[in-house]
Amino acid sequence: MGVRPSWWAAAVVAVLLAGCGGSASHLAPARITVTPASALYDVSRSIVVSRLAPGQVVTISATSPRPGGLWSASATYKANGAGVVDLARAAPGSGSYHGVSPMGLFWSQHLVGAGGAANGLTVTTLAVRAGGQRIGAAAVTQRLVGPGVAEHTERLAKVGFVGDYFTPPGSGRRPAVIVWGGSEGALGSSPAWAAMLASHGIPALGIAYFDEPGLPCALDDIPLEYFEKAIKWLRSQPGVDPRRAWILSVSRGSEADLLVAAHWPALVHGVIAAAPSSVVWGAISGQCRSRGFTAWTLHGRPLDSATAETAYTRNPDGSVSGRSAFLSGLAGPDAAAARIPIERFKGPVMLISGGEDQLWPSTVFADRIMASLQHDPARHVDLNYPGAGHLVFGIPSTPAAIEQNNAGGALLDLGGTPAADAAAHMSDWPAAIRFIQSN
Repeated sequence: MGVRPSWWAAAVVAVLLAGCGGSASHLAPARITVTPASALYDVSRSIVVSRLAPGQVVTISATSPRPGGLWSASATYKANGAGVVDLARAAPGSGSYHGVSPMGLFWSQHLVGAGGAANGLTVTTLAVRAGGQRIGAAAVTQRLVGPGVAEHTERLAKVGFVGDYFTPPGSGRRPAVIVWGGSEGALGSSPAWAAMLASHGIPALGIAYFDEPGLPCALDDIPLEYFEKAIKWLRSQPGVDPRRAWILSVSRGSEADLLVAAHWPALVHGVIAAAPSSVVWGAISGQCRSRGFTAWTLHGRPLDSATAETAYTRNPDGSVSGRSAFLSGLAGPDAAAARIPIERFKGPVMLISGGEDQLWPSTVFADRIMASLQHDPARHVDLNYPGAGHLVFGIPSTPAAIEQNNAGGALLDLGGTPAADAAAHMSDWPAAIRFIQSN
């Protein structure tokens, strides 16, 4: 039968004691205390299970209907001498994540089935099981939109861009942010990020720039003037300080982020670029008809772009990594002409990168961007998370991922681990909010 771990025998005794005379059908109920039970997504929770027997082994699961399906994670814990499991202090013996993490059962979730919930609200069921029985449960509510935040849908025919605008309650002029995503297209995560920013008192506009009705079908020939129009609109809104308009973007979107700041420095107060690039890359045609030459145009002319000199690397698991291909392009003959002249921009810049980014070398790109900003280095922040991947930035306590499908159906290796990405989110998301509010 093998040797059992030392705590196993004690756990058996604890279960028998808690079972009122050894009957497995009468295990004492546990109490789950969640503080706060309902709050914004980016608020970490205290999750404590009490009324257990000392040394009792329990499994805690977290199941969440989220947009796209049902997500779940579980882990096994051993109660301390007081009969308590505190997720802020206890590391699981096994399960969906390792190490101490108060919100580990949230960011380590994976898709387990069909279902889903409306955007903006997720109610997670925490369940405690022991001896094959469910002995306790509690609900945790995560909200994207805080009290008093209003959403305004803006579309192409009316304002010249596609986006969702979120305004916080209160009066007075404040810094505002325009958010756009990367090569995933459509509105993507930008409205969720905008909603969360508004919930922290920052008016925010999340926009799409391709793959929405009336917009280009692919990341191909996107006019930078499109972003200029959206920024001017944001600056004109009531409650927005027009002198403090920020841009926040990620990945391929960071090219437009930095290009707009470089070419319209008077319109932009500050820039946040996550998993950024220091140069312009070519178009991504996707599955629609496009020229497939340049991603961005300025005054109707295509911008010079660098070209990957080698093919993507295929990993043993079938996923593909673009890191070496983009590094080769950075050393190629077109890279100098494709460099983004961010030194023209004099406002504050925050860069966020993951040292294990396998999609492209964002840390190398960030170093080059920072080297171009030496005219006023004290104004800028370069956040690097050595273990994180391409998904280094995001709303905390949401399920992490290390791979995603590209338009051709191949799996992209984004690098990092869910744990490292989650730890980065707990740090860089609040850091970005502080950076906006303090500059």
